[in-house]
Formats: sequence, structure tokens, C-alpha cells
Amino acid sequence: MTGGALLLFRVLAHCMELSWLAAWMIVVSTALLPGPTPLGPASLAFVGAFVLTRLITGRGWLVLAVLALHTGGLLCAAAVILHAVYAPAAPLLSLAWLLELLSAERTAGESWALLLNLSWAVVFWRGGVRLAHRPVHYGVVCNRFDRGIVAFGLLYIIKWIAPAYGAVVDDPISHRFLFPFFASSLVAIGMTRLQGDGEKRYLPGFHGVGVLLTFASTTLLSATALMLFLLPYLTVAAQAGFVVLKWAAVASSPFLLWILRLLFAPHTLRGDPGPPVPKPPKPEILLTDSSPSWWMDFIAQVLVWPLRVALFLTVVALLCAAAYILYRVLFSRTTSAPGKLNSSNPLQLLLAWLRRLWLRLSALGGSGSAHWRAHEFYGALLTWARRNGHPRSPAETPGEFAARMQRFFPALAPETERIVDAFNQESYREVVLGGEQLMEVGAAWRRVKSPRHWPARVRGWLRR
Repeated sequence: MTGGALLLFRVLAHCMELSWLAAWMIVVSTALLPGPTPLGPASLAFVGAFVLTRLITGRGWLVLAVLALHTGGLLCAAAVILHAVYAPAAPLLSLAWLLELLSAERTAGESWALLLNLSWAVVFWRGGVRLAHRPVHYGVVCNRFDRGIVAFGLLYIIKWIAPAYGAVVDDPISHRFLFPFFASSLVAIGMTRLQGDGEKRYLPGFHGVGVLLTFASTTLLSATALMLFLLPYLTVAAQAGFVVLKWAAVASSPFLLWILRLLFAPHTLRGDPGPPVPKPPKPEILLTDSSPSWWMDFIAQVLVWPLRVALFLTVVALLCAAAYILYRVLFSRTTSAPGKLNSSNPLQLLLAWLRRLWLRLSALGGSGSAHWRAHEFYGALLTWARRNGHPRSPAETPGEFAARMQRFFPALAPETERIVDAFNQESYREVVLGGEQLMEVGAAWRRVKSPRHWPARVRGWLRR
């Protein structure tokens, strides 16, 4: 599955996962937490985790660097969620609201509410990461569909049983996520079921009708799924706006009441304060003197010291083992996709980076590729394709690579064919290309890397 079909499948997969996650979030937040539900920021955290994971997967980076990026993204997601819940009117990039939130005194219930809001960031971020690693396969999509049905079933069973135990969940939104879940799931299952390398044809005489009905049904089902998915979000946004308006009215009501009392009942503004409420006396704790004998203390010390030494040595050994395992894991490398540099030799990495930097600086001068041979143009084309998300497979011939690139970038088909043909003549036929031929190859390469083709490169990178 490639191109627009893969992009549409990714959107439908996001709708599938976010539907049951959002329904659980609304029910739990409505039952346990006061104030608005951070549904929009949590969904942005989910999408951000997916995009970040897709960007760093298959690069061969250190595990420590990958963990650092995910930790930074998770902290940003948590900050956005807390801002939407506790300080929606304050600027997001200002640290004043965050410092005030961290330094404020709160009760046990408020502490549990803060912890639950932070847990939503972890849940949605983990969901986005797992979705990015999940393959596009029929069995995988069906498995996620079954899990979503189980999640919705448990949610509605809990809502049905909760009133019997005195818990009232006033939630008019969560059930609306069931419709976009089914719509997006069925379309995604159908797309994965029909994918394959086999040739598919319509019956003779029904080609036009089949194409029209396929396009109309896909567009209608996809638009319906997206519309049903966005409807609960709009409802939550409206409720959040109402809550913010109510909070603003509550905050301004003392000043309004003071002005009314000043205008119509000024004598009620003055009054002697009442006597302070006496504090209850503190209970006294009676202490009894008990002096154990000296030989009991000696026996206790003799028994305790070996246990302390053994416990200390055990803790030191466990810490050393954990530090060694952590070092091996953090400084190992992730798997590298075909065509991406994955070398453990720092000198090779440095030389490769310096070579790329020299090529970049030479290209800025306008004559960097003037003395290139055909194989250098072909290597630059391979690097260009790899950075656009289409690396060359080791088992792929230059002709097959050129044909695949022409499918993804049809506007650059003549240029790609020209560069690959020159490489084949120079490498396999051992033909020495003349100056005019190399100038034509250089002109083709300059058209390939032209900025006017950047939108197509971005689309190809997103659809890989």
C-alpha cells in the first residue's frame, strides 16, 4: 500500500485508536475530575508521538538519543495537557502558570487529579508510538478492531453498573465515538483486505461504473468517518468554552456584588469582625519510661550488624548490575533501515559527514558538480531518494530503482532515466562519457534537486 491509499489508511488508523481512547478519557474525567476534559491536547500528543516515531525509526541512532527525544516530547505533551486543564487563559510558552501550578498547595484529592491528568499524557503518547510501529496488515487491523470493541463494551458495562453503587456519570459525549470507530475500522479493514500484488480488474463493460462507485463509496465512507470523529471534539470544545465562561463569571462575581452593595446597601459593608473560633486542644500523649537492660541492647547490635552489611552488599551489587545493563542498552544502536548509514566506527561517520559537507559547500558555489562522473551523479541520486523516504534496496538493480522512482516522482522521470542510463554506460559497458553527455547529466541532476519539486518530495516522505 503506497501513495494516497497509505496516507488515507494512516488517518483511519488514527481515528480507530483515538475513538476508544477518547471515550475512556471522557468517562473517567467526567466521573473523577472537575473542570474541562483535555481531549484536544491529548489527541495532539497522540499525533505528535506518531510523527516523531516515524521520523526517528530506522535511523540507527543511539538508544539514549531516541529516549531523550521521546522524553522531551512526552514532557511537552504533559505541559500542553496541564495548561489546557489548569491555566487555559495563560500563554502556553510562559513559565508563570507552570511555576504557580507546581508551587501551589493542594489537597489529596487535587493531587490525585493532577496525577491522573499527567497519566493521560503517558497513555496517549504511548498509543501514538505503538501505532507508528504497527505494520499495515489485515490481521493487525482486525486485532485492533477487536480490542476497540472490547474497550467500548467494558466502558458501557461500567457506565451501566455504576449507578447501582451510587456513582453517577453524566456523560453525553462518549457514546458518539462509537460511530466513527466502526466507520473508520470497516474502511481500514477493507483497504488492507484488498491490498496485494495481484491484478484486479472489473467485469467487461462495468469499468467506468466500478471506478465511479469505488471512488464515491471510499470518499463517502472516509468523509463520514472523519465527520463523526470530529463531532465529539467540537462538543467537548463547546463545553470547555462554557466552563471557562462560568469560571470567569464566578471569579468576577465578588467584585460585582461589592459594587451592588456599595450602591444600594452601603451600611452592610462595615461591620465588626466576630470573635475567632477557638482551636480544639491538642491531645496529650503519655510517655512511659522503659529502660531495657544492657545485655538486650548488646544482643540486638550483634544480630543487626551482619544483616546490615549483607543488605548493603546486596544493594551495591544490584546497583552495579543495573548500571551495567543500563549502559549497554542506552549506548546500543537501533535497527537501521536499508540504505541508511549505520557504522559503529566514529572515524567513518566523521569522514562521511565531512564528505557530505564538502559536497554541500561545493554545490553552493555553482560548480561543485562540474567535474563529476556518472557514478557520482548516481550516488547523489541515491542519497536524494533515501532522504525522501525511498532508499534503494540492496537487491534492486539500477533499472528497477529508476522505475520505482518514476512511479513516485513522475515529473522527474526523464531526469532519473538519464542519470541511471549514464551510470549503466559508465559502470557496466565501460564507456567513457564525453563532456556534452556529462553536461546533460549534470543538467538533469540540477532539475532533480530544484526547489520546485520540494512539495512532491514532502508528499513522498510522508507516504513512505
